[in-house]
Amino acid sequence: DGSAPFGVSVNYENTAGCAASTATSETVSVDTAPTPTITGGLTVCAGDSESYGTEPGQSDYVWTVTGGSIT
Repeated sequence: DGSAPFGVSVNYENTAGCAASTATSETVSVDTAPTPTITGGLTVCAGDSESYGTEPGQSDYVWTVTGGSIT
């Protein structure tokens, strides 16, 4: 699935300047970022519209359009 395990640990001092006796450690998986694709026509005539899509099941899309509008 593209994930890799990494170790993360934390230690700190409290307001009195006392450090914890040992750090707390966890193993976390870091997933690789997806590579988005766009499907749809590469040429659109003036006054016409075109539909575009991307991978199904994904979320939080951020679309940017230059010289047109999204409807």
